[in-house]
Amino acid sequence: MGRLFKAFLFKLKRDLTFRITLIIGAAFAVLMTFLFFLIDATTYESGGSFMRTLTGPNMFLNSISPVQNFGISIPVNLISFTCLEFTQGTIRNKIISGNSKLKIYLSLFLSGLVFTFALFFAYAGLCTLFGTIFGGFNLDDPVLSVFGTLGTGYVDASYLVRTLIMTLLIYVTIAAFTIFISATFRSIGPSIPIVIVVLMIAFFSGFIFSVAYQDNETLITIMKVVNPLYGMSAAQINIETGAMLIDDSTFICSIVCNLVYTVLFTFFGALIFTKKDVK
Repeated sequence: MGRLFKAFLFKLKRDLTFRITLIIGAAFAVLMTFLFFLIDATTYESGGSFMRTLTGPNMFLNSISPVQNFGISIPVNLISFTCLEFTQGTIRNKIISGNSKLKIYLSLFLSGLVFTFALFFAYAGLCTLFGTIFGGFNLDDPVLSVFGTLGTGYVDASYLVRTLIMTLLIYVTIAAFTIFISATFRSIGPSIPIVIVVLMIAFFSGFIFSVAYQDNETLITIMKVVNPLYGMSAAQINIETGAMLIDDSTFICSIVCNLVYTVLFTFFGALIFTKKDVK
């Protein structure tokens, strides 16, 4: 499997689509920086707002969503890259060369993780870097609460670390799900709408429940357990201190939920892949 993985990395370095997507991600980061600069120029600097938007923490929190801004392009491009492995005959050649289907699928999953994280860190990293350069990384500055309770609040290092951990695990689940769908249908046509619709439903259902039903403990508990993207909508704001919080149960449930979904998608994806013929 190590040889298969190295072959993927070699192909990824030479893939024109991947390079173009990285460039687009960098362009999106520059665009977001410019937009936040304009917001600050027309509100904060003129005295119309008590907070700056172009800061490191705020840019970070506004760049990590898998269904907003550049984030939605990550699973779309992963679908395209994976399906091309089938349409170009790469998978078939690997089987003919004597590689087991299980190893091939696992290498696809690991490759998908590299693909996903490369794009994620390129975009979110640049956004955070630009925000830090132009606005600093001061945790005393308020940030926009783009997930969970709407409004502004203050963040600390613990909140940012928890958010990053949950986000990375969510992207692992998304990669596992995307590879599962792509390897099952082996066509861009049905794979893209299926993945996008499922992600949209998971994200916005979590957002709606976190806002509209935050006092219903039963429904919120169910969402924590069954919705792997709920953690991105679980931020709460302490009314007394103004601090943004992610409670322990949400944090733990998000970790467990995403790990379970990743294992399930990988297991059933490998099972279906090993039983189907590759033409």
